[in-house]
Amino acid sequence: LLPPPPAVRPSPWSDSEATVRLVESVGSASDAALAHEAARATVTLLKNAPPFDDDERPPLLPLLPADKGGSVRRVLVTGPAADSLGRLSGGWTAHWQGTLADEEIRGAGTPTLLEALRAAGGWEVDHLPGCSLPGTAFAVRSPCAQTNSSAELVAAAALSDVVVACLGEDPHTEKPGDLDDLSLDAGQLDLVRVLASAGTPIALVLVTGRPRLLHGVEALPQVNAVLQSFLPGPHGGAALADALLGRFEPSGRLPISWPTAASSLLYPHWHAVTQQCDGSRTCGVAWPFGHGLSYSRLQYGPLLLSSGALPRTGAVNASVAVSNPSSLALNHTVLLFAAADFRRVIPEAQQLKAFRRVLLPAGSSVEVSFTLRADDFRYWGLEERWVVEGGNVSLWCDPLLRPKGPLAALGAVTRRRASEGSGLAAARARLYVEGDCRGTGCGTAGWLERDASGRWHELGGSSPRHGDGGGASRMGSQLLLTAATLALGWLLGCLSVGKCDAAKQCARRTFVAGRRRAISEMPLTHHQRSVVGGSEMAPLPPADGGGVGTAAPAGRGSHDLSHASDHTSPRDNVDFGERDPAGPPRPDKAWTHH
Repeated sequence: LLPPPPAVRPSPWSDSEATVRLVESVGSASDAALAHEAARATVTLLKNAPPFDDDERPPLLPLLPADKGGSVRRVLVTGPAADSLGRLSGGWTAHWQGTLADEEIRGAGTPTLLEALRAAGGWEVDHLPGCSLPGTAFAVRSPCAQTNSSAELVAAAALSDVVVACLGEDPHTEKPGDLDDLSLDAGQLDLVRVLASAGTPIALVLVTGRPRLLHGVEALPQVNAVLQSFLPGPHGGAALADALLGRFEPSGRLPISWPTAASSLLYPHWHAVTQQCDGSRTCGVAWPFGHGLSYSRLQYGPLLLSSGALPRTGAVNASVAVSNPSSLALNHTVLLFAAADFRRVIPEAQQLKAFRRVLLPAGSSVEVSFTLRADDFRYWGLEERWVVEGGNVSLWCDPLLRPKGPLAALGAVTRRRASEGSGLAAARARLYVEGDCRGTGCGTAGWLERDASGRWHELGGSSPRHGDGGGASRMGSQLLLTAATLALGWLLGCLSVGKCDAAKQCARRTFVAGRRRAISEMPLTHHQRSVVGGSEMAPLPPADGGGVGTAAPAGRGSHDLSHASDHTSPRDNVDFGERDPAGPPRPDKAWTHH
C-alpha cells in the first residue's frame, strides 16, 4: 500500500558502470600520452651556447646524430639520475618516500633517460654512473659516492662528442627530505668538474624537485647547455630525450629565480628597488624568474598600447605579435612585467602583471593581448587602504628586458635573450596610470575617493586617515630629524678633535629640539612609555670616569649603565637632556645618544 521508494542515484564511488569504465581506463594509451605531454611541458631550457665558445657554430642543443646529418657519433651518459625512473618521480610515487624500484612504476613508454637515448639510434651511447646516491630519503644530505675513477671518467669523456650528465636527488617528501643546505652534494658537483677537465661539451640535465645551488658548475665553459625538469615523473626519461634530440621545443618558464647562493633567496624578483645585493650584476641569480629559452629564434614585435594613459575607471589594451619562424610548433608563454617610476611606498623592481600561454604553429605569428586596469597597479598604502598612485609605468615582455640603471625611466634595455631575435628588444612600452590622487608623489592634498554612487570626489586636501594633515606632519618630522642628525654629526666631529668647544651647548639644544619635535608625534609602546614617561630622571655616574653620564629614571640605580664603556667611548655617552633650574628634567627632554 506504500508508494515505491524514490530512485537513488549511484554514488560516484560505487561500482556503477561509469566508475568501472573509469577505473579500467587508468594507464590507458590516452593516459600515457597525456602524461608524456605533461612531462614535456616541465622541460625548461636554461642555457644553450655554442661549444668551445665558437660563435660560428650552432648552440649545443638539439643534439643531431650522425646518421641524421649531425656531428654527434658518440655520447657519454652519466650521473645518478640518468638510469632511474624513481629519481625522476620523487616522493609519493608508489610509496610515501617514493621508490627506487623502477619495476613498481614502469609502464609502456616509460624508459629512463639512458634507455631513451640508446633507443634513438644513430650514435653510440656509453654509460658510466659516475657516483651513487645513498638510495633513501633519510640520507638526502649524504654525498654521491664516486663509483668510477677520475681517470676513467676523463678518458670516456674525451672519446665522446657530447657528455649528458643527469644530476638529481633520491625521492623524498615531507620532513625526511628537509635540507639545511641548498647546495647540491659535493659528489655530483665534483663529477661535473672532472668531466669538464676532458674538454668535451657537456649538456647538464637537472631533475631536482627544488632549486639546488650549483656553485658555478653551470658556468663552466664546457657546460654549454642546461635543461631543468624538476620532477617530470616516469615519462620524464622519454621527454628529456625528446628535448635533447629536438623533437619538440622546450617551453618551460622558471617559477622562481634560480639562486647562486643561499642569500639569493632574500632577493626575489619583486624585491624593492632600494634593496641592495652584493654589488654583482646578477645579484646572486643564475637565471631570473620567468626565464626559459627555446631552440627557435622567436621574434617579438613592438608592445603596442591602445592608449598612452590608463584612466582610473577605464582600461588599456596591450598587445604584442610573437612569430615562430622554426619548423616546429611551440607552446610559448608571454609574460607582461611592470615597474613604477616612483611611489610613496617604495615600489618593486618588477611585478608580473599578466601572462598568456599560446600555441605558435611552425612559421606562424600570433598576436597576444592583455587588458590592463588601474586596479592592476594598486598597493597597500600609508593610509592603510588600497591605493592606486598616479604616475608613469614601464612595461616589458621578457624577464631579461627589465629596465635598469639611470635610463630605466626611458625603458632602456641592458640585457637581451641570446636565443631570441632582435625584435624582442622592442617589446616594451611606457604607460601613464591615473591614480586616486593628483600631483607628484600623492601628497596630503588632492586625494580622491569614490562615493556610494560610484563617483569620485576630492577629499578636500586631507589624507583619508589623518584629517589634520598627519602625512605632512610625519614627513616634516622625518626631514627635520634627518637635518638635525646631519648637523649633530658635524658638530660631534668637531667636538672629537677639540675645535668646537663653544658649539657644544648649541649641539645639545639643536639635537633636543629636532628629536623632541619628531618623537612627540610618534606613538609610544608600553616599554617606551614606562621609560620616557617616568616621573623623575636622575643622572648616572660617568661611563669610565671621564665622560658624561647618561640619564635614567630615579630610583633605578641598580640598572647601572657603566657597562656601556665596553662598546662605546666616553664621548659616545653624551647626555643631551636639559636641566630645568626648577627641578629634574622633563621626561620629553631627556634623550640618550649612543
